[in-house]
Amino acid sequence: MAFKGAPDSVALLLFFVFWYAGNMKYNEYNTAALNAVGGKTSGLTMTVATMQLGVCAVYAVIMWAVKINPAKIFGLQMPEKQDVPKTTQSDLIKSIPLAFCAAGAHAATV
Repeated sequence: MAFKGAPDSVALLLFFVFWYAGNMKYNEYNTAALNAVGGKTSGLTMTVATMQLGVCAVYAVIMWAVKINPAKIFGLQMPEKQDVPKTTQSDLIKSIPLAFCAAGAHAATV
């Protein structure tokens, strides 16, 4: 008998728990990262934010390359195989405003 994992209702609760815990650690990490480069007034806030986005982009490419969606692990469910999204040049152009706003929101929270 294969391991099916937690029921969806438990998985949803665990997603919120891990999101909240991760958000707290994210805020602590950002504070520590900025303090390590001289604080918010040192002029390196955008550098830290850009490097964080770069590392996460590399992580996303690796996850697409191995075709595994690890998000379900946080809900105590088995990860699923996931193909690389099929995108066109038109899709990429349409996502530029959203990407710009997401990057701006990230930079504002660092």
